[in-house]
Amino acid sequence: MKGRIMLITLLSLLFTLNGLTIYDKHETNPIILEGELQSGSIRKGGYDITAFVQNDAITINFHQNFGNLQVTLNNSMSNTVFQINVDTFEQTQAYIPLSYFPSDMYTIIISNSYGSLIGYFEL
Repeated sequence: MKGRIMLITLLSLLFTLNGLTIYDKHETNPIILEGELQSGSIRKGGYDITAFVQNDAITINFHQNFGNLQVTLNNSMSNTVFQINVDTFEQTQAYIPLSYFPSDMYTIIISNSYGSLIGYFEL
């Protein structure tokens, strides 16, 4: 009898949890970057720049030297809300805190004189 009650309790708990989404505070959401950005040197294969949102920040990884890059964030009204210059010869990663940004749809633009990459993300 105790086994049957335990089984019923476990099954009801399983059905209850089935509809829940458990929030992982370490969830990583990649930002798809589209466009063409060259370093001025021979291009290597693979993803040269990757970006993702994790918690309240964007992390951008530069997998090769692009020289000086400008990173711009625009909100849904096309207003620039953040801008930095990154020397990828010195830095292989940039970190942009997002904790003070309101919920909105944002555009990230990574550019130099050889082109630009554009991605979209939502907070």
